[in-house]
Amino acid sequence: MITIAAILTVATTIGKALAVAGLAVEGLKALGNAFVALGKALGLIKPETNVEDLGDKAIQAEEAGIKPENFSSYEEYMKKVEEFETDPEKSRKISENEKLAKGIEVTASLTAEKYPDFPVEAFTKYAISNPQYFTADRMTEFGKLLKGSVDMAKTVFGYITGSERNTEKMSAAREALTKIEKTINPNITDADALKNVLSSRK
Repeated sequence: MITIAAILTVATTIGKALAVAGLAVEGLKALGNAFVALGKALGLIKPETNVEDLGDKAIQAEEAGIKPENFSSYEEYMKKVEEFETDPEKSRKISENEKLAKGIEVTASLTAEKYPDFPVEAFTKYAISNPQYFTADRMTEFGKLLKGSVDMAKTVFGYITGSERNTEKMSAAREALTKIEKTINPNITDADALKNVLSSRK
């Protein structure tokens, strides 16, 4: 079981990566929607959850003393955040960027706790630097892949980042990524699907 301290390190790193990326609000919103889609696909976040509302709740809950370090697990903390009633007046004073960044941070942290064998921190940082590829549709499918097989998800991520060198694994990763392209766009040609897969790589 991964510790809360380890999760807080992940959260801090992701917060810093988002700050450094300096994404415009539209880019941050797209990335936030993508991460919430991932969380929903993994069954970690309620289907009706909106990234901005989630970030708003987490920020206001923290101000009210509801902090992850006060809980035995991040999942337990998140349950309290989801139950938290926000103050509309305070919500208006929190910037959209802050809410979106916090929403991404808590979703990624929750994923890191649930899947300690998957490099969530590295994956999140990579997604932050490649927001045009990691759309909500792709993240939904990636979530299903991760839920089905952590090893396969690791292979796919290794292929995307260029760290996977095993020929068989690279071939399996390409196949999995092509399947994702075909799922989100059934009319896509094999050539265009492969082009999208290759565009995901470093």
